[in-house]
Amino acid sequence: MAGLNALLAVAVLVGLVWLFRWVAAGRHTVWVSALYLLVPGAIAVSQAYRFGPAWAVPVTWAVLGLGAPLAMVALLLGRFRIVAVQPAFLRQYVRHAAQVDGPQYIGLCVFSTGVISLTIAEPFRRGLFSLEAGCQLCFLEDQVKRIMGEDTPAVAEYRAHLRAGSNRNVIIKRMQPDAPWQVVMRSEDTARDPLRASACPVHGPLTAGAR
Repeated sequence: MAGLNALLAVAVLVGLVWLFRWVAAGRHTVWVSALYLLVPGAIAVSQAYRFGPAWAVPVTWAVLGLGAPLAMVALLLGRFRIVAVQPAFLRQYVRHAAQVDGPQYIGLCVFSTGVISLTIAEPFRRGLFSLEAGCQLCFLEDQVKRIMGEDTPAVAEYRAHLRAGSNRNVIIKRMQPDAPWQVVMRSEDTARDPLRASACPVHGPLTAGAR
């Protein structure tokens, strides 16, 4: 029985390490990630006290005390780190995401600072990017047209929001493998104001009145 309890304790520790890596990947919000650490962590400690060998309790506490903060730090650093990229590099991410079979979610938002937020469901990718060349708003519209088609009304809708001084998070999604793509535009509390793209002949006039 002691050997089985020791094996179980090792399995729990391995599970915690996997959980730390999963949280650090940033698949959920900070609060949800913290909850994912808190609940399994409490269960792991409880199991160590109830069934584990003598070494399980201090080791479990040590793993939690070191791993949980490091996972949250990695999550926060990854969430707010801005990566400078060429447009072609970021375009590849979107193109590969659009080619994935099955349900898909692609979120694009241009902040007033020019930073582009990209979220992809499969394979998961979330990050902040700074384009080293070109207009960020043109880049977003190009990705919409590549997936939805050149004549998609989504571009005109997006520009109407920009003209009104209202930014939008553009979500391109497909619920089923054989379902058509859909575009949803949402207002974000953290990105209400659009970028003033004064250097762009297309979007400069549209965003001239933006704050």
